[in-house]
Amino acid sequence: METFDTNLVSYLARKTRITAGKTIKDVAFSISPGTASHIETQEKTVSPKKVYDYLENLGIEKNQVPNQLEEIKKEIEQVQFSLELIFMMFESGNIATAQQKLQDINLPKYHPYYSYYVYLKARNLRHQQNWKEAIRIYNEAIKIYNKNNYSIDLEFIPTTYNSLSVCAFYLDEISLALEYVITGLSHCDQSNKTKDIYYTLKRNQILYLERLGNLVQAFELINKIWPDIHSIDKTQVKLSFYKSKVSLLLQTKRYEEAIQFAKEGIKIARNNKELNRFFDLLNILGKVFTEIDNWEEAKSCFEHVLSYPEDGFPNKQVDALLNLASLYSIRQLWKKCKTALDSALNICNHHQIDIYRMSRVLIAYGDNYRSQNKYEEALKYYNEVIRTAKEHNLLHIHYFALFHSLDCLLNLGDEIEFTMRNKELYLLQKQPGYGKRSLNDIPTIPHW
Repeated sequence: METFDTNLVSYLARKTRITAGKTIKDVAFSISPGTASHIETQEKTVSPKKVYDYLENLGIEKNQVPNQLEEIKKEIEQVQFSLELIFMMFESGNIATAQQKLQDINLPKYHPYYSYYVYLKARNLRHQQNWKEAIRIYNEAIKIYNKNNYSIDLEFIPTTYNSLSVCAFYLDEISLALEYVITGLSHCDQSNKTKDIYYTLKRNQILYLERLGNLVQAFELINKIWPDIHSIDKTQVKLSFYKSKVSLLLQTKRYEEAIQFAKEGIKIARNNKELNRFFDLLNILGKVFTEIDNWEEAKSCFEHVLSYPEDGFPNKQVDALLNLASLYSIRQLWKKCKTALDSALNICNHHQIDIYRMSRVLIAYGDNYRSQNKYEEALKYYNEVIRTAKEHNLLHIHYFALFHSLDCLLNLGDEIEFTMRNKELYLLQKQPGYGKRSLNDIPTIPHW
């Protein structure tokens, strides 16, 4: 009996009893209800004899147990396979089919993979950008996993906490996102079995610290990880560490180091055909060149991103166009700046671009007009962003749109509205979760 999978025994006992409509007390006549409960919940080790006794109470003779467990194993594996296929459908963007397949599945709450089924329901809510409800369902998945006590996947708990952190990020609750990541890290063991999610959580922890302005702590973490950077199996995660490192070096004005690591990361991305991270690093390298007034090199980086088809990487193209617009604005090339922003807005309107990037485009329009003293035009864009930020509780976006609009109101002589918005700005900065950050940080998003 010691060789039997306790997950299988636990599920077999639960399924048989519940299908028969019995309570534990109904079938615990040769053993105590507490012992029967321990067999079903795996909370304590129970002797093989008592397990056999309990299964016999359920109508399963000792010689039937191996076959019954084999059948249960096949059933569980089939459910696991179906759920993993749905996961891959979500991953590959086949959302409608994934949603239908998920709806077709009906599992009892005591099933070993019921927690994973609930996780996928939260995953569906993520695609609908229903972040608050997704957080509620992800938390439910963790509770069910802990309650059912099936050891099916060492990565399940840390992965779910990582998903919770990303949902909190999109709600602009960065401190909460950081708490979720730290909790997720506490559930990673020291073996290779959770190495992938460990590095994903660490990368997101660095990002959240950076967003909260804790650059020193973010640097400390990335420097601890760097000696092991080439042992990270997932190239995408490895390159995200490169992006974070370059971003931190840029913010601390260590430009030569930033260029060095950006080029190193670009080479890795190119060799591994990781175009997504390749474009990220090209964009941030262009920003470094912009900071040191190397206009031509910066422009070359941004235009290289834009040379690829729009449909493949629309988010990265919006980033490149925003960076290009910023470059033109610095050089007071207003028409070229507007042309770049028009292209960015067109991509936003034709693709499912996230609200952060769309808001950045609108703020950049406002900045373009404000720099030319066209305050009424600028104010229209800032006001639109303020409405969106209030609707979605985006404190960071709200702050920048409010702050930039004050300059317009001051120059237009609207003292009443200026005073009201100053008060609004003050109250905004007192809200929990507010942290002043650079507007240019917005495109960096965490890993699921």
